Amino acid sequence: MLDKKTFAMLETIINLCGDSSHKIIEVDDIVKAFPKKFKIDAQVAKILVNYLIERDYLECKYKDENSFSLMPLPKGRLYSEKEREEKRQKRSYIYVALFAIIGSVIGGFIGTVLANLLF
Repeated sequence: MLDKKTFAMLETIINLCGDSSHKIIEVDDIVKAFPKKFKIDAQVAKILVNYLIERDYLECKYKDENSFSLMPLPKGRLYSEKEREEKRQKRSYIYVALFAIIGSVIGGFIGTVLANLLF
């Protein structure tokens, strides 16, 4: 299981690579494409990419001081898709609960108004 920052790095690499095989990506491009809320620098980006390589989420053919040749492995793509699906399900459960609460409040209000009008 990846933490939020590492998962965001995996998502960033998948978005930068697209469906290609290996793609040469510079560290500066990774930092620019990474979500701003995490506020990472080049050193942290390298650490996160190396972590994902070691855990077989990414494959690296070549790396130097400023660039990587990366390709997301099936494990990384499946993990990303699974996490996105779980987020969608959580969001749908929140909407169902919200509509149930609003419906019950409106139903109770209408019931009270009708009871007062009839009696």
